[in-house]
Amino acid sequence: AKTDTTSITSTTFADITGITITTDAPASTGSRFLVFWTIEIGQPTGMLAYTRLERTPSGGSDVYPFIGDAASLRPRVQNNAGIWANGSMRLYAGTYLDSPASAVALTYTMQWCGSSATTIYLNRTDRDNDAATHDGRTPSSLVVMEIGA
Repeated sequence: AKTDTTSITSTTFADITGITITTDAPASTGSRFLVFWTIEIGQPTGMLAYTRLERTPSGGSDVYPFIGDAASLRPRVQNNAGIWANGSMRLYAGTYLDSPASAVALTYTMQWCGSSATTIYLNRTDRDNDAATHDGRTPSSLVVMEIGA
């Protein structure tokens, strides 16, 4: 779980620091991993934020096991949403049953970026109004469970 805030100003995917889990080596190569995530993002009106799950086997290359198909210039993402008004946050949440066929430890990481070079925020709104009745702070989390073969 990550309860503090951070931000990014980029159209290139980057790891969300603190939203990473490294597993032990699976009990068998037939093991599957059930992955749950909740990511809270505040962004300016009209801006899109994107998320994706990255899996990296120990000593191997990054894989994105749960993203949309390629379609022309469109970004390949797992979550894609805009905000209707400043002061709002969007919950990017999901569940995925991964079948990596791996015999080594795996690192799962949530990544994010924006649709333009405008700042987006984790666990807080864009406007971040400091009042008891506005713009609360939220947590984000990543959970990974091994399911034996």
